[in-house]
Amino acid sequence: MDKKKIKENILATIIGLITVVVLLEIIFRTLLPAARLPESTFDVSYRIPKFLPGKGQYTIGKFCIKAGKWHINAEGWNSPYEYINDNRPKVAIIGDSYIEAFQVDVEKSLGPVLQKLAGSQYHVMSFGTSGAPLSQYLQLSRYAQKFKPEIIVFNLVHNDFDESIVPDNTPATYLHYFQVNDTTFKECAIEPFKKKGFASTLVNYTATGRYLLHNLKIQEMNLGTSGTQKKSTDSLPVYNANIDVKKVTALRKEITAVTHQVISTLRAEHPDTRIIFMMDGLRKEIYDNTSVEQSNIRWMTTMVSELCHQHGVEFIDLTEAFAADYQKNNTHFEFPHDWHWNEYGHRIAAETLYQQITSKTN
Repeated sequence: MDKKKIKENILATIIGLITVVVLLEIIFRTLLPAARLPESTFDVSYRIPKFLPGKGQYTIGKFCIKAGKWHINAEGWNSPYEYINDNRPKVAIIGDSYIEAFQVDVEKSLGPVLQKLAGSQYHVMSFGTSGAPLSQYLQLSRYAQKFKPEIIVFNLVHNDFDESIVPDNTPATYLHYFQVNDTTFKECAIEPFKKKGFASTLVNYTATGRYLLHNLKIQEMNLGTSGTQKKSTDSLPVYNANIDVKKVTALRKEITAVTHQVISTLRAEHPDTRIIFMMDGLRKEIYDNTSVEQSNIRWMTTMVSELCHQHGVEFIDLTEAFAADYQKNNTHFEFPHDWHWNEYGHRIAAETLYQQITSKTN
């Protein structure tokens, strides 16, 4: 093949690749709009990650199902309004992706719905980032103290506990604990997350890159060979509430110890603040109409309830509210494609929380 033909083939290949890239960008910006997430930043004063102000649309899955429109306020949190240090009593709601709530429109998430219910009684502030475990909630409560909240609410889900524990004293962006002995855990150092490199930034800037990262989640895929050996039923993980039940149950002793340490530390650091722990309901058991008390993860709810009582902290088990509502309305509290609360779930949770807050203030 002569040099001219080689050059023509190379040029044709380049043009073809550019055409494919352009077409994919058009598709993932129009027909299948890729998820857009806010840019993260690190607050060095309080050593917590949060977001840079902005707004966008989050989508879920390979078909880019429209989820929530998010709005990051000046303080760096997903909220339709700004956080103001006025004379209203403050309610700080702390949690992970359930409080971050990119899956629903920002005004329909727990915090803003509670704000509507409360009116001028309270100024409600939400502080949530995906993947934050219970240990990070302690760090977020230290940040929230800048607003001097009268009430701090910690929204718990079932993967908050084991993810608080790491095997060694390795610094990470979120606060974690490492085990010193059977009953004592120590806080790990916190380090800012590393800035993204040029390639990572470029991928995240393109709609195609965002589709691969956030919609397909290729970074979480197991690309290794599946193997041909058949595993026994006993070796397979059992999932409930998005956790590996066997793995978490094996850590029951450690989870109880670290939860005790977090709650006792919270009580000591916020002695004059009203503290409420609100735990996600046992939704699978509710839908299956099976015994809640026989649930393989019921012990986690019971553990938190007992520790809250021990330390003079209020506790809400959303199982009761969800079960009563489901029996009446037969409506699920999450999406068909995602275990996070949908708008309905956020509303029922907000109404339940509002009843708890006002029951002791009216």
